Amino acid sequence: MRTQADRGAIEAFMERFGDTARDPVQVLLTGGASAVLRGMRESTLDIDLVFVPDTGDCYRALVIVRDALGLNVELASADHFVPRLPGADDRCEFIATVGATTFRHADPYGLALAKLERGHAQDAVDVNGLVSGGLVDPVRLSALLSSVESEFMRYPTVDVVALRQRVEELASRES
Repeated sequence: MRTQADRGAIEAFMERFGDTARDPVQVLLTGGASAVLRGMRESTLDIDLVFVPDTGDCYRALVIVRDALGLNVELASADHFVPRLPGADDRCEFIATVGATTFRHADPYGLALAKLERGHAQDAVDVNGLVSGGLVDPVRLSALLSSVESEFMRYPTVDVVALRQRVEELASRES
């Protein structure tokens, strides 16, 4: 059984990964790991991340560090669940550079949209934290959703009508 990741565990992961990975890479932290580092919650079950670029060296380092620290690590990003939003790269906030690795928070708008789509209780808490922390403007999220609605055909399990309703409810609570 691997342990939950609190701020210290995530920071230790970043340090060890940066020291272990040889090739230059960006690691985008998504989900709970981003929420923990932003102070929105105390811990997460796993460190969700994505590599840019995605290379073999990243996976070698990931396995070494994951096993050494006993952490759950999953390759996951909002793009796996909802279409990539315009301007996503520009919204990836810098966290730290360790060795040849740059760590960033993944796009908070993509994260919010993916969490609204999934709809778990913790997801709602995380989305509210992104909004109250000033990282996501629900009106802008609604406009971004509109800009990619035609791309949802690539995500056949997503109920776009229900997702739109959740986004609009969030926007109406905030206005």
